[in-house]
Amino acid sequence: MGSPEYLLLFSGKGDYEVEVKFRGFSGRIAKTKMSAEEILKLVADNGKFYDEMFFDERLFKIYKYQIDLKKNKFTIFAEPVLHKE
Repeated sequence: MGSPEYLLLFSGKGDYEVEVKFRGFSGRIAKTKMSAEEILKLVADNGKFYDEMFFDERLFKIYKYQIDLKKNKFTIFAEPVLHKE
């Protein structure tokens, strides 16, 4: 399976707010909601967390996932994938 599309990944329902913070990119993407078990959607077929994800059909490198249990918040940290020509 290839890298997932953020906008299609989570249910939009649940106790946890999902937020994306970009580095090296000025764009923004909508927050969503997820339930705790949806964290498994971030695990690829090889058993590792996805390290790349699409945001509005643009590929980004994921460099950090963060869970804040006090705030019920899940944050994805991403930066653009730079293509070498």
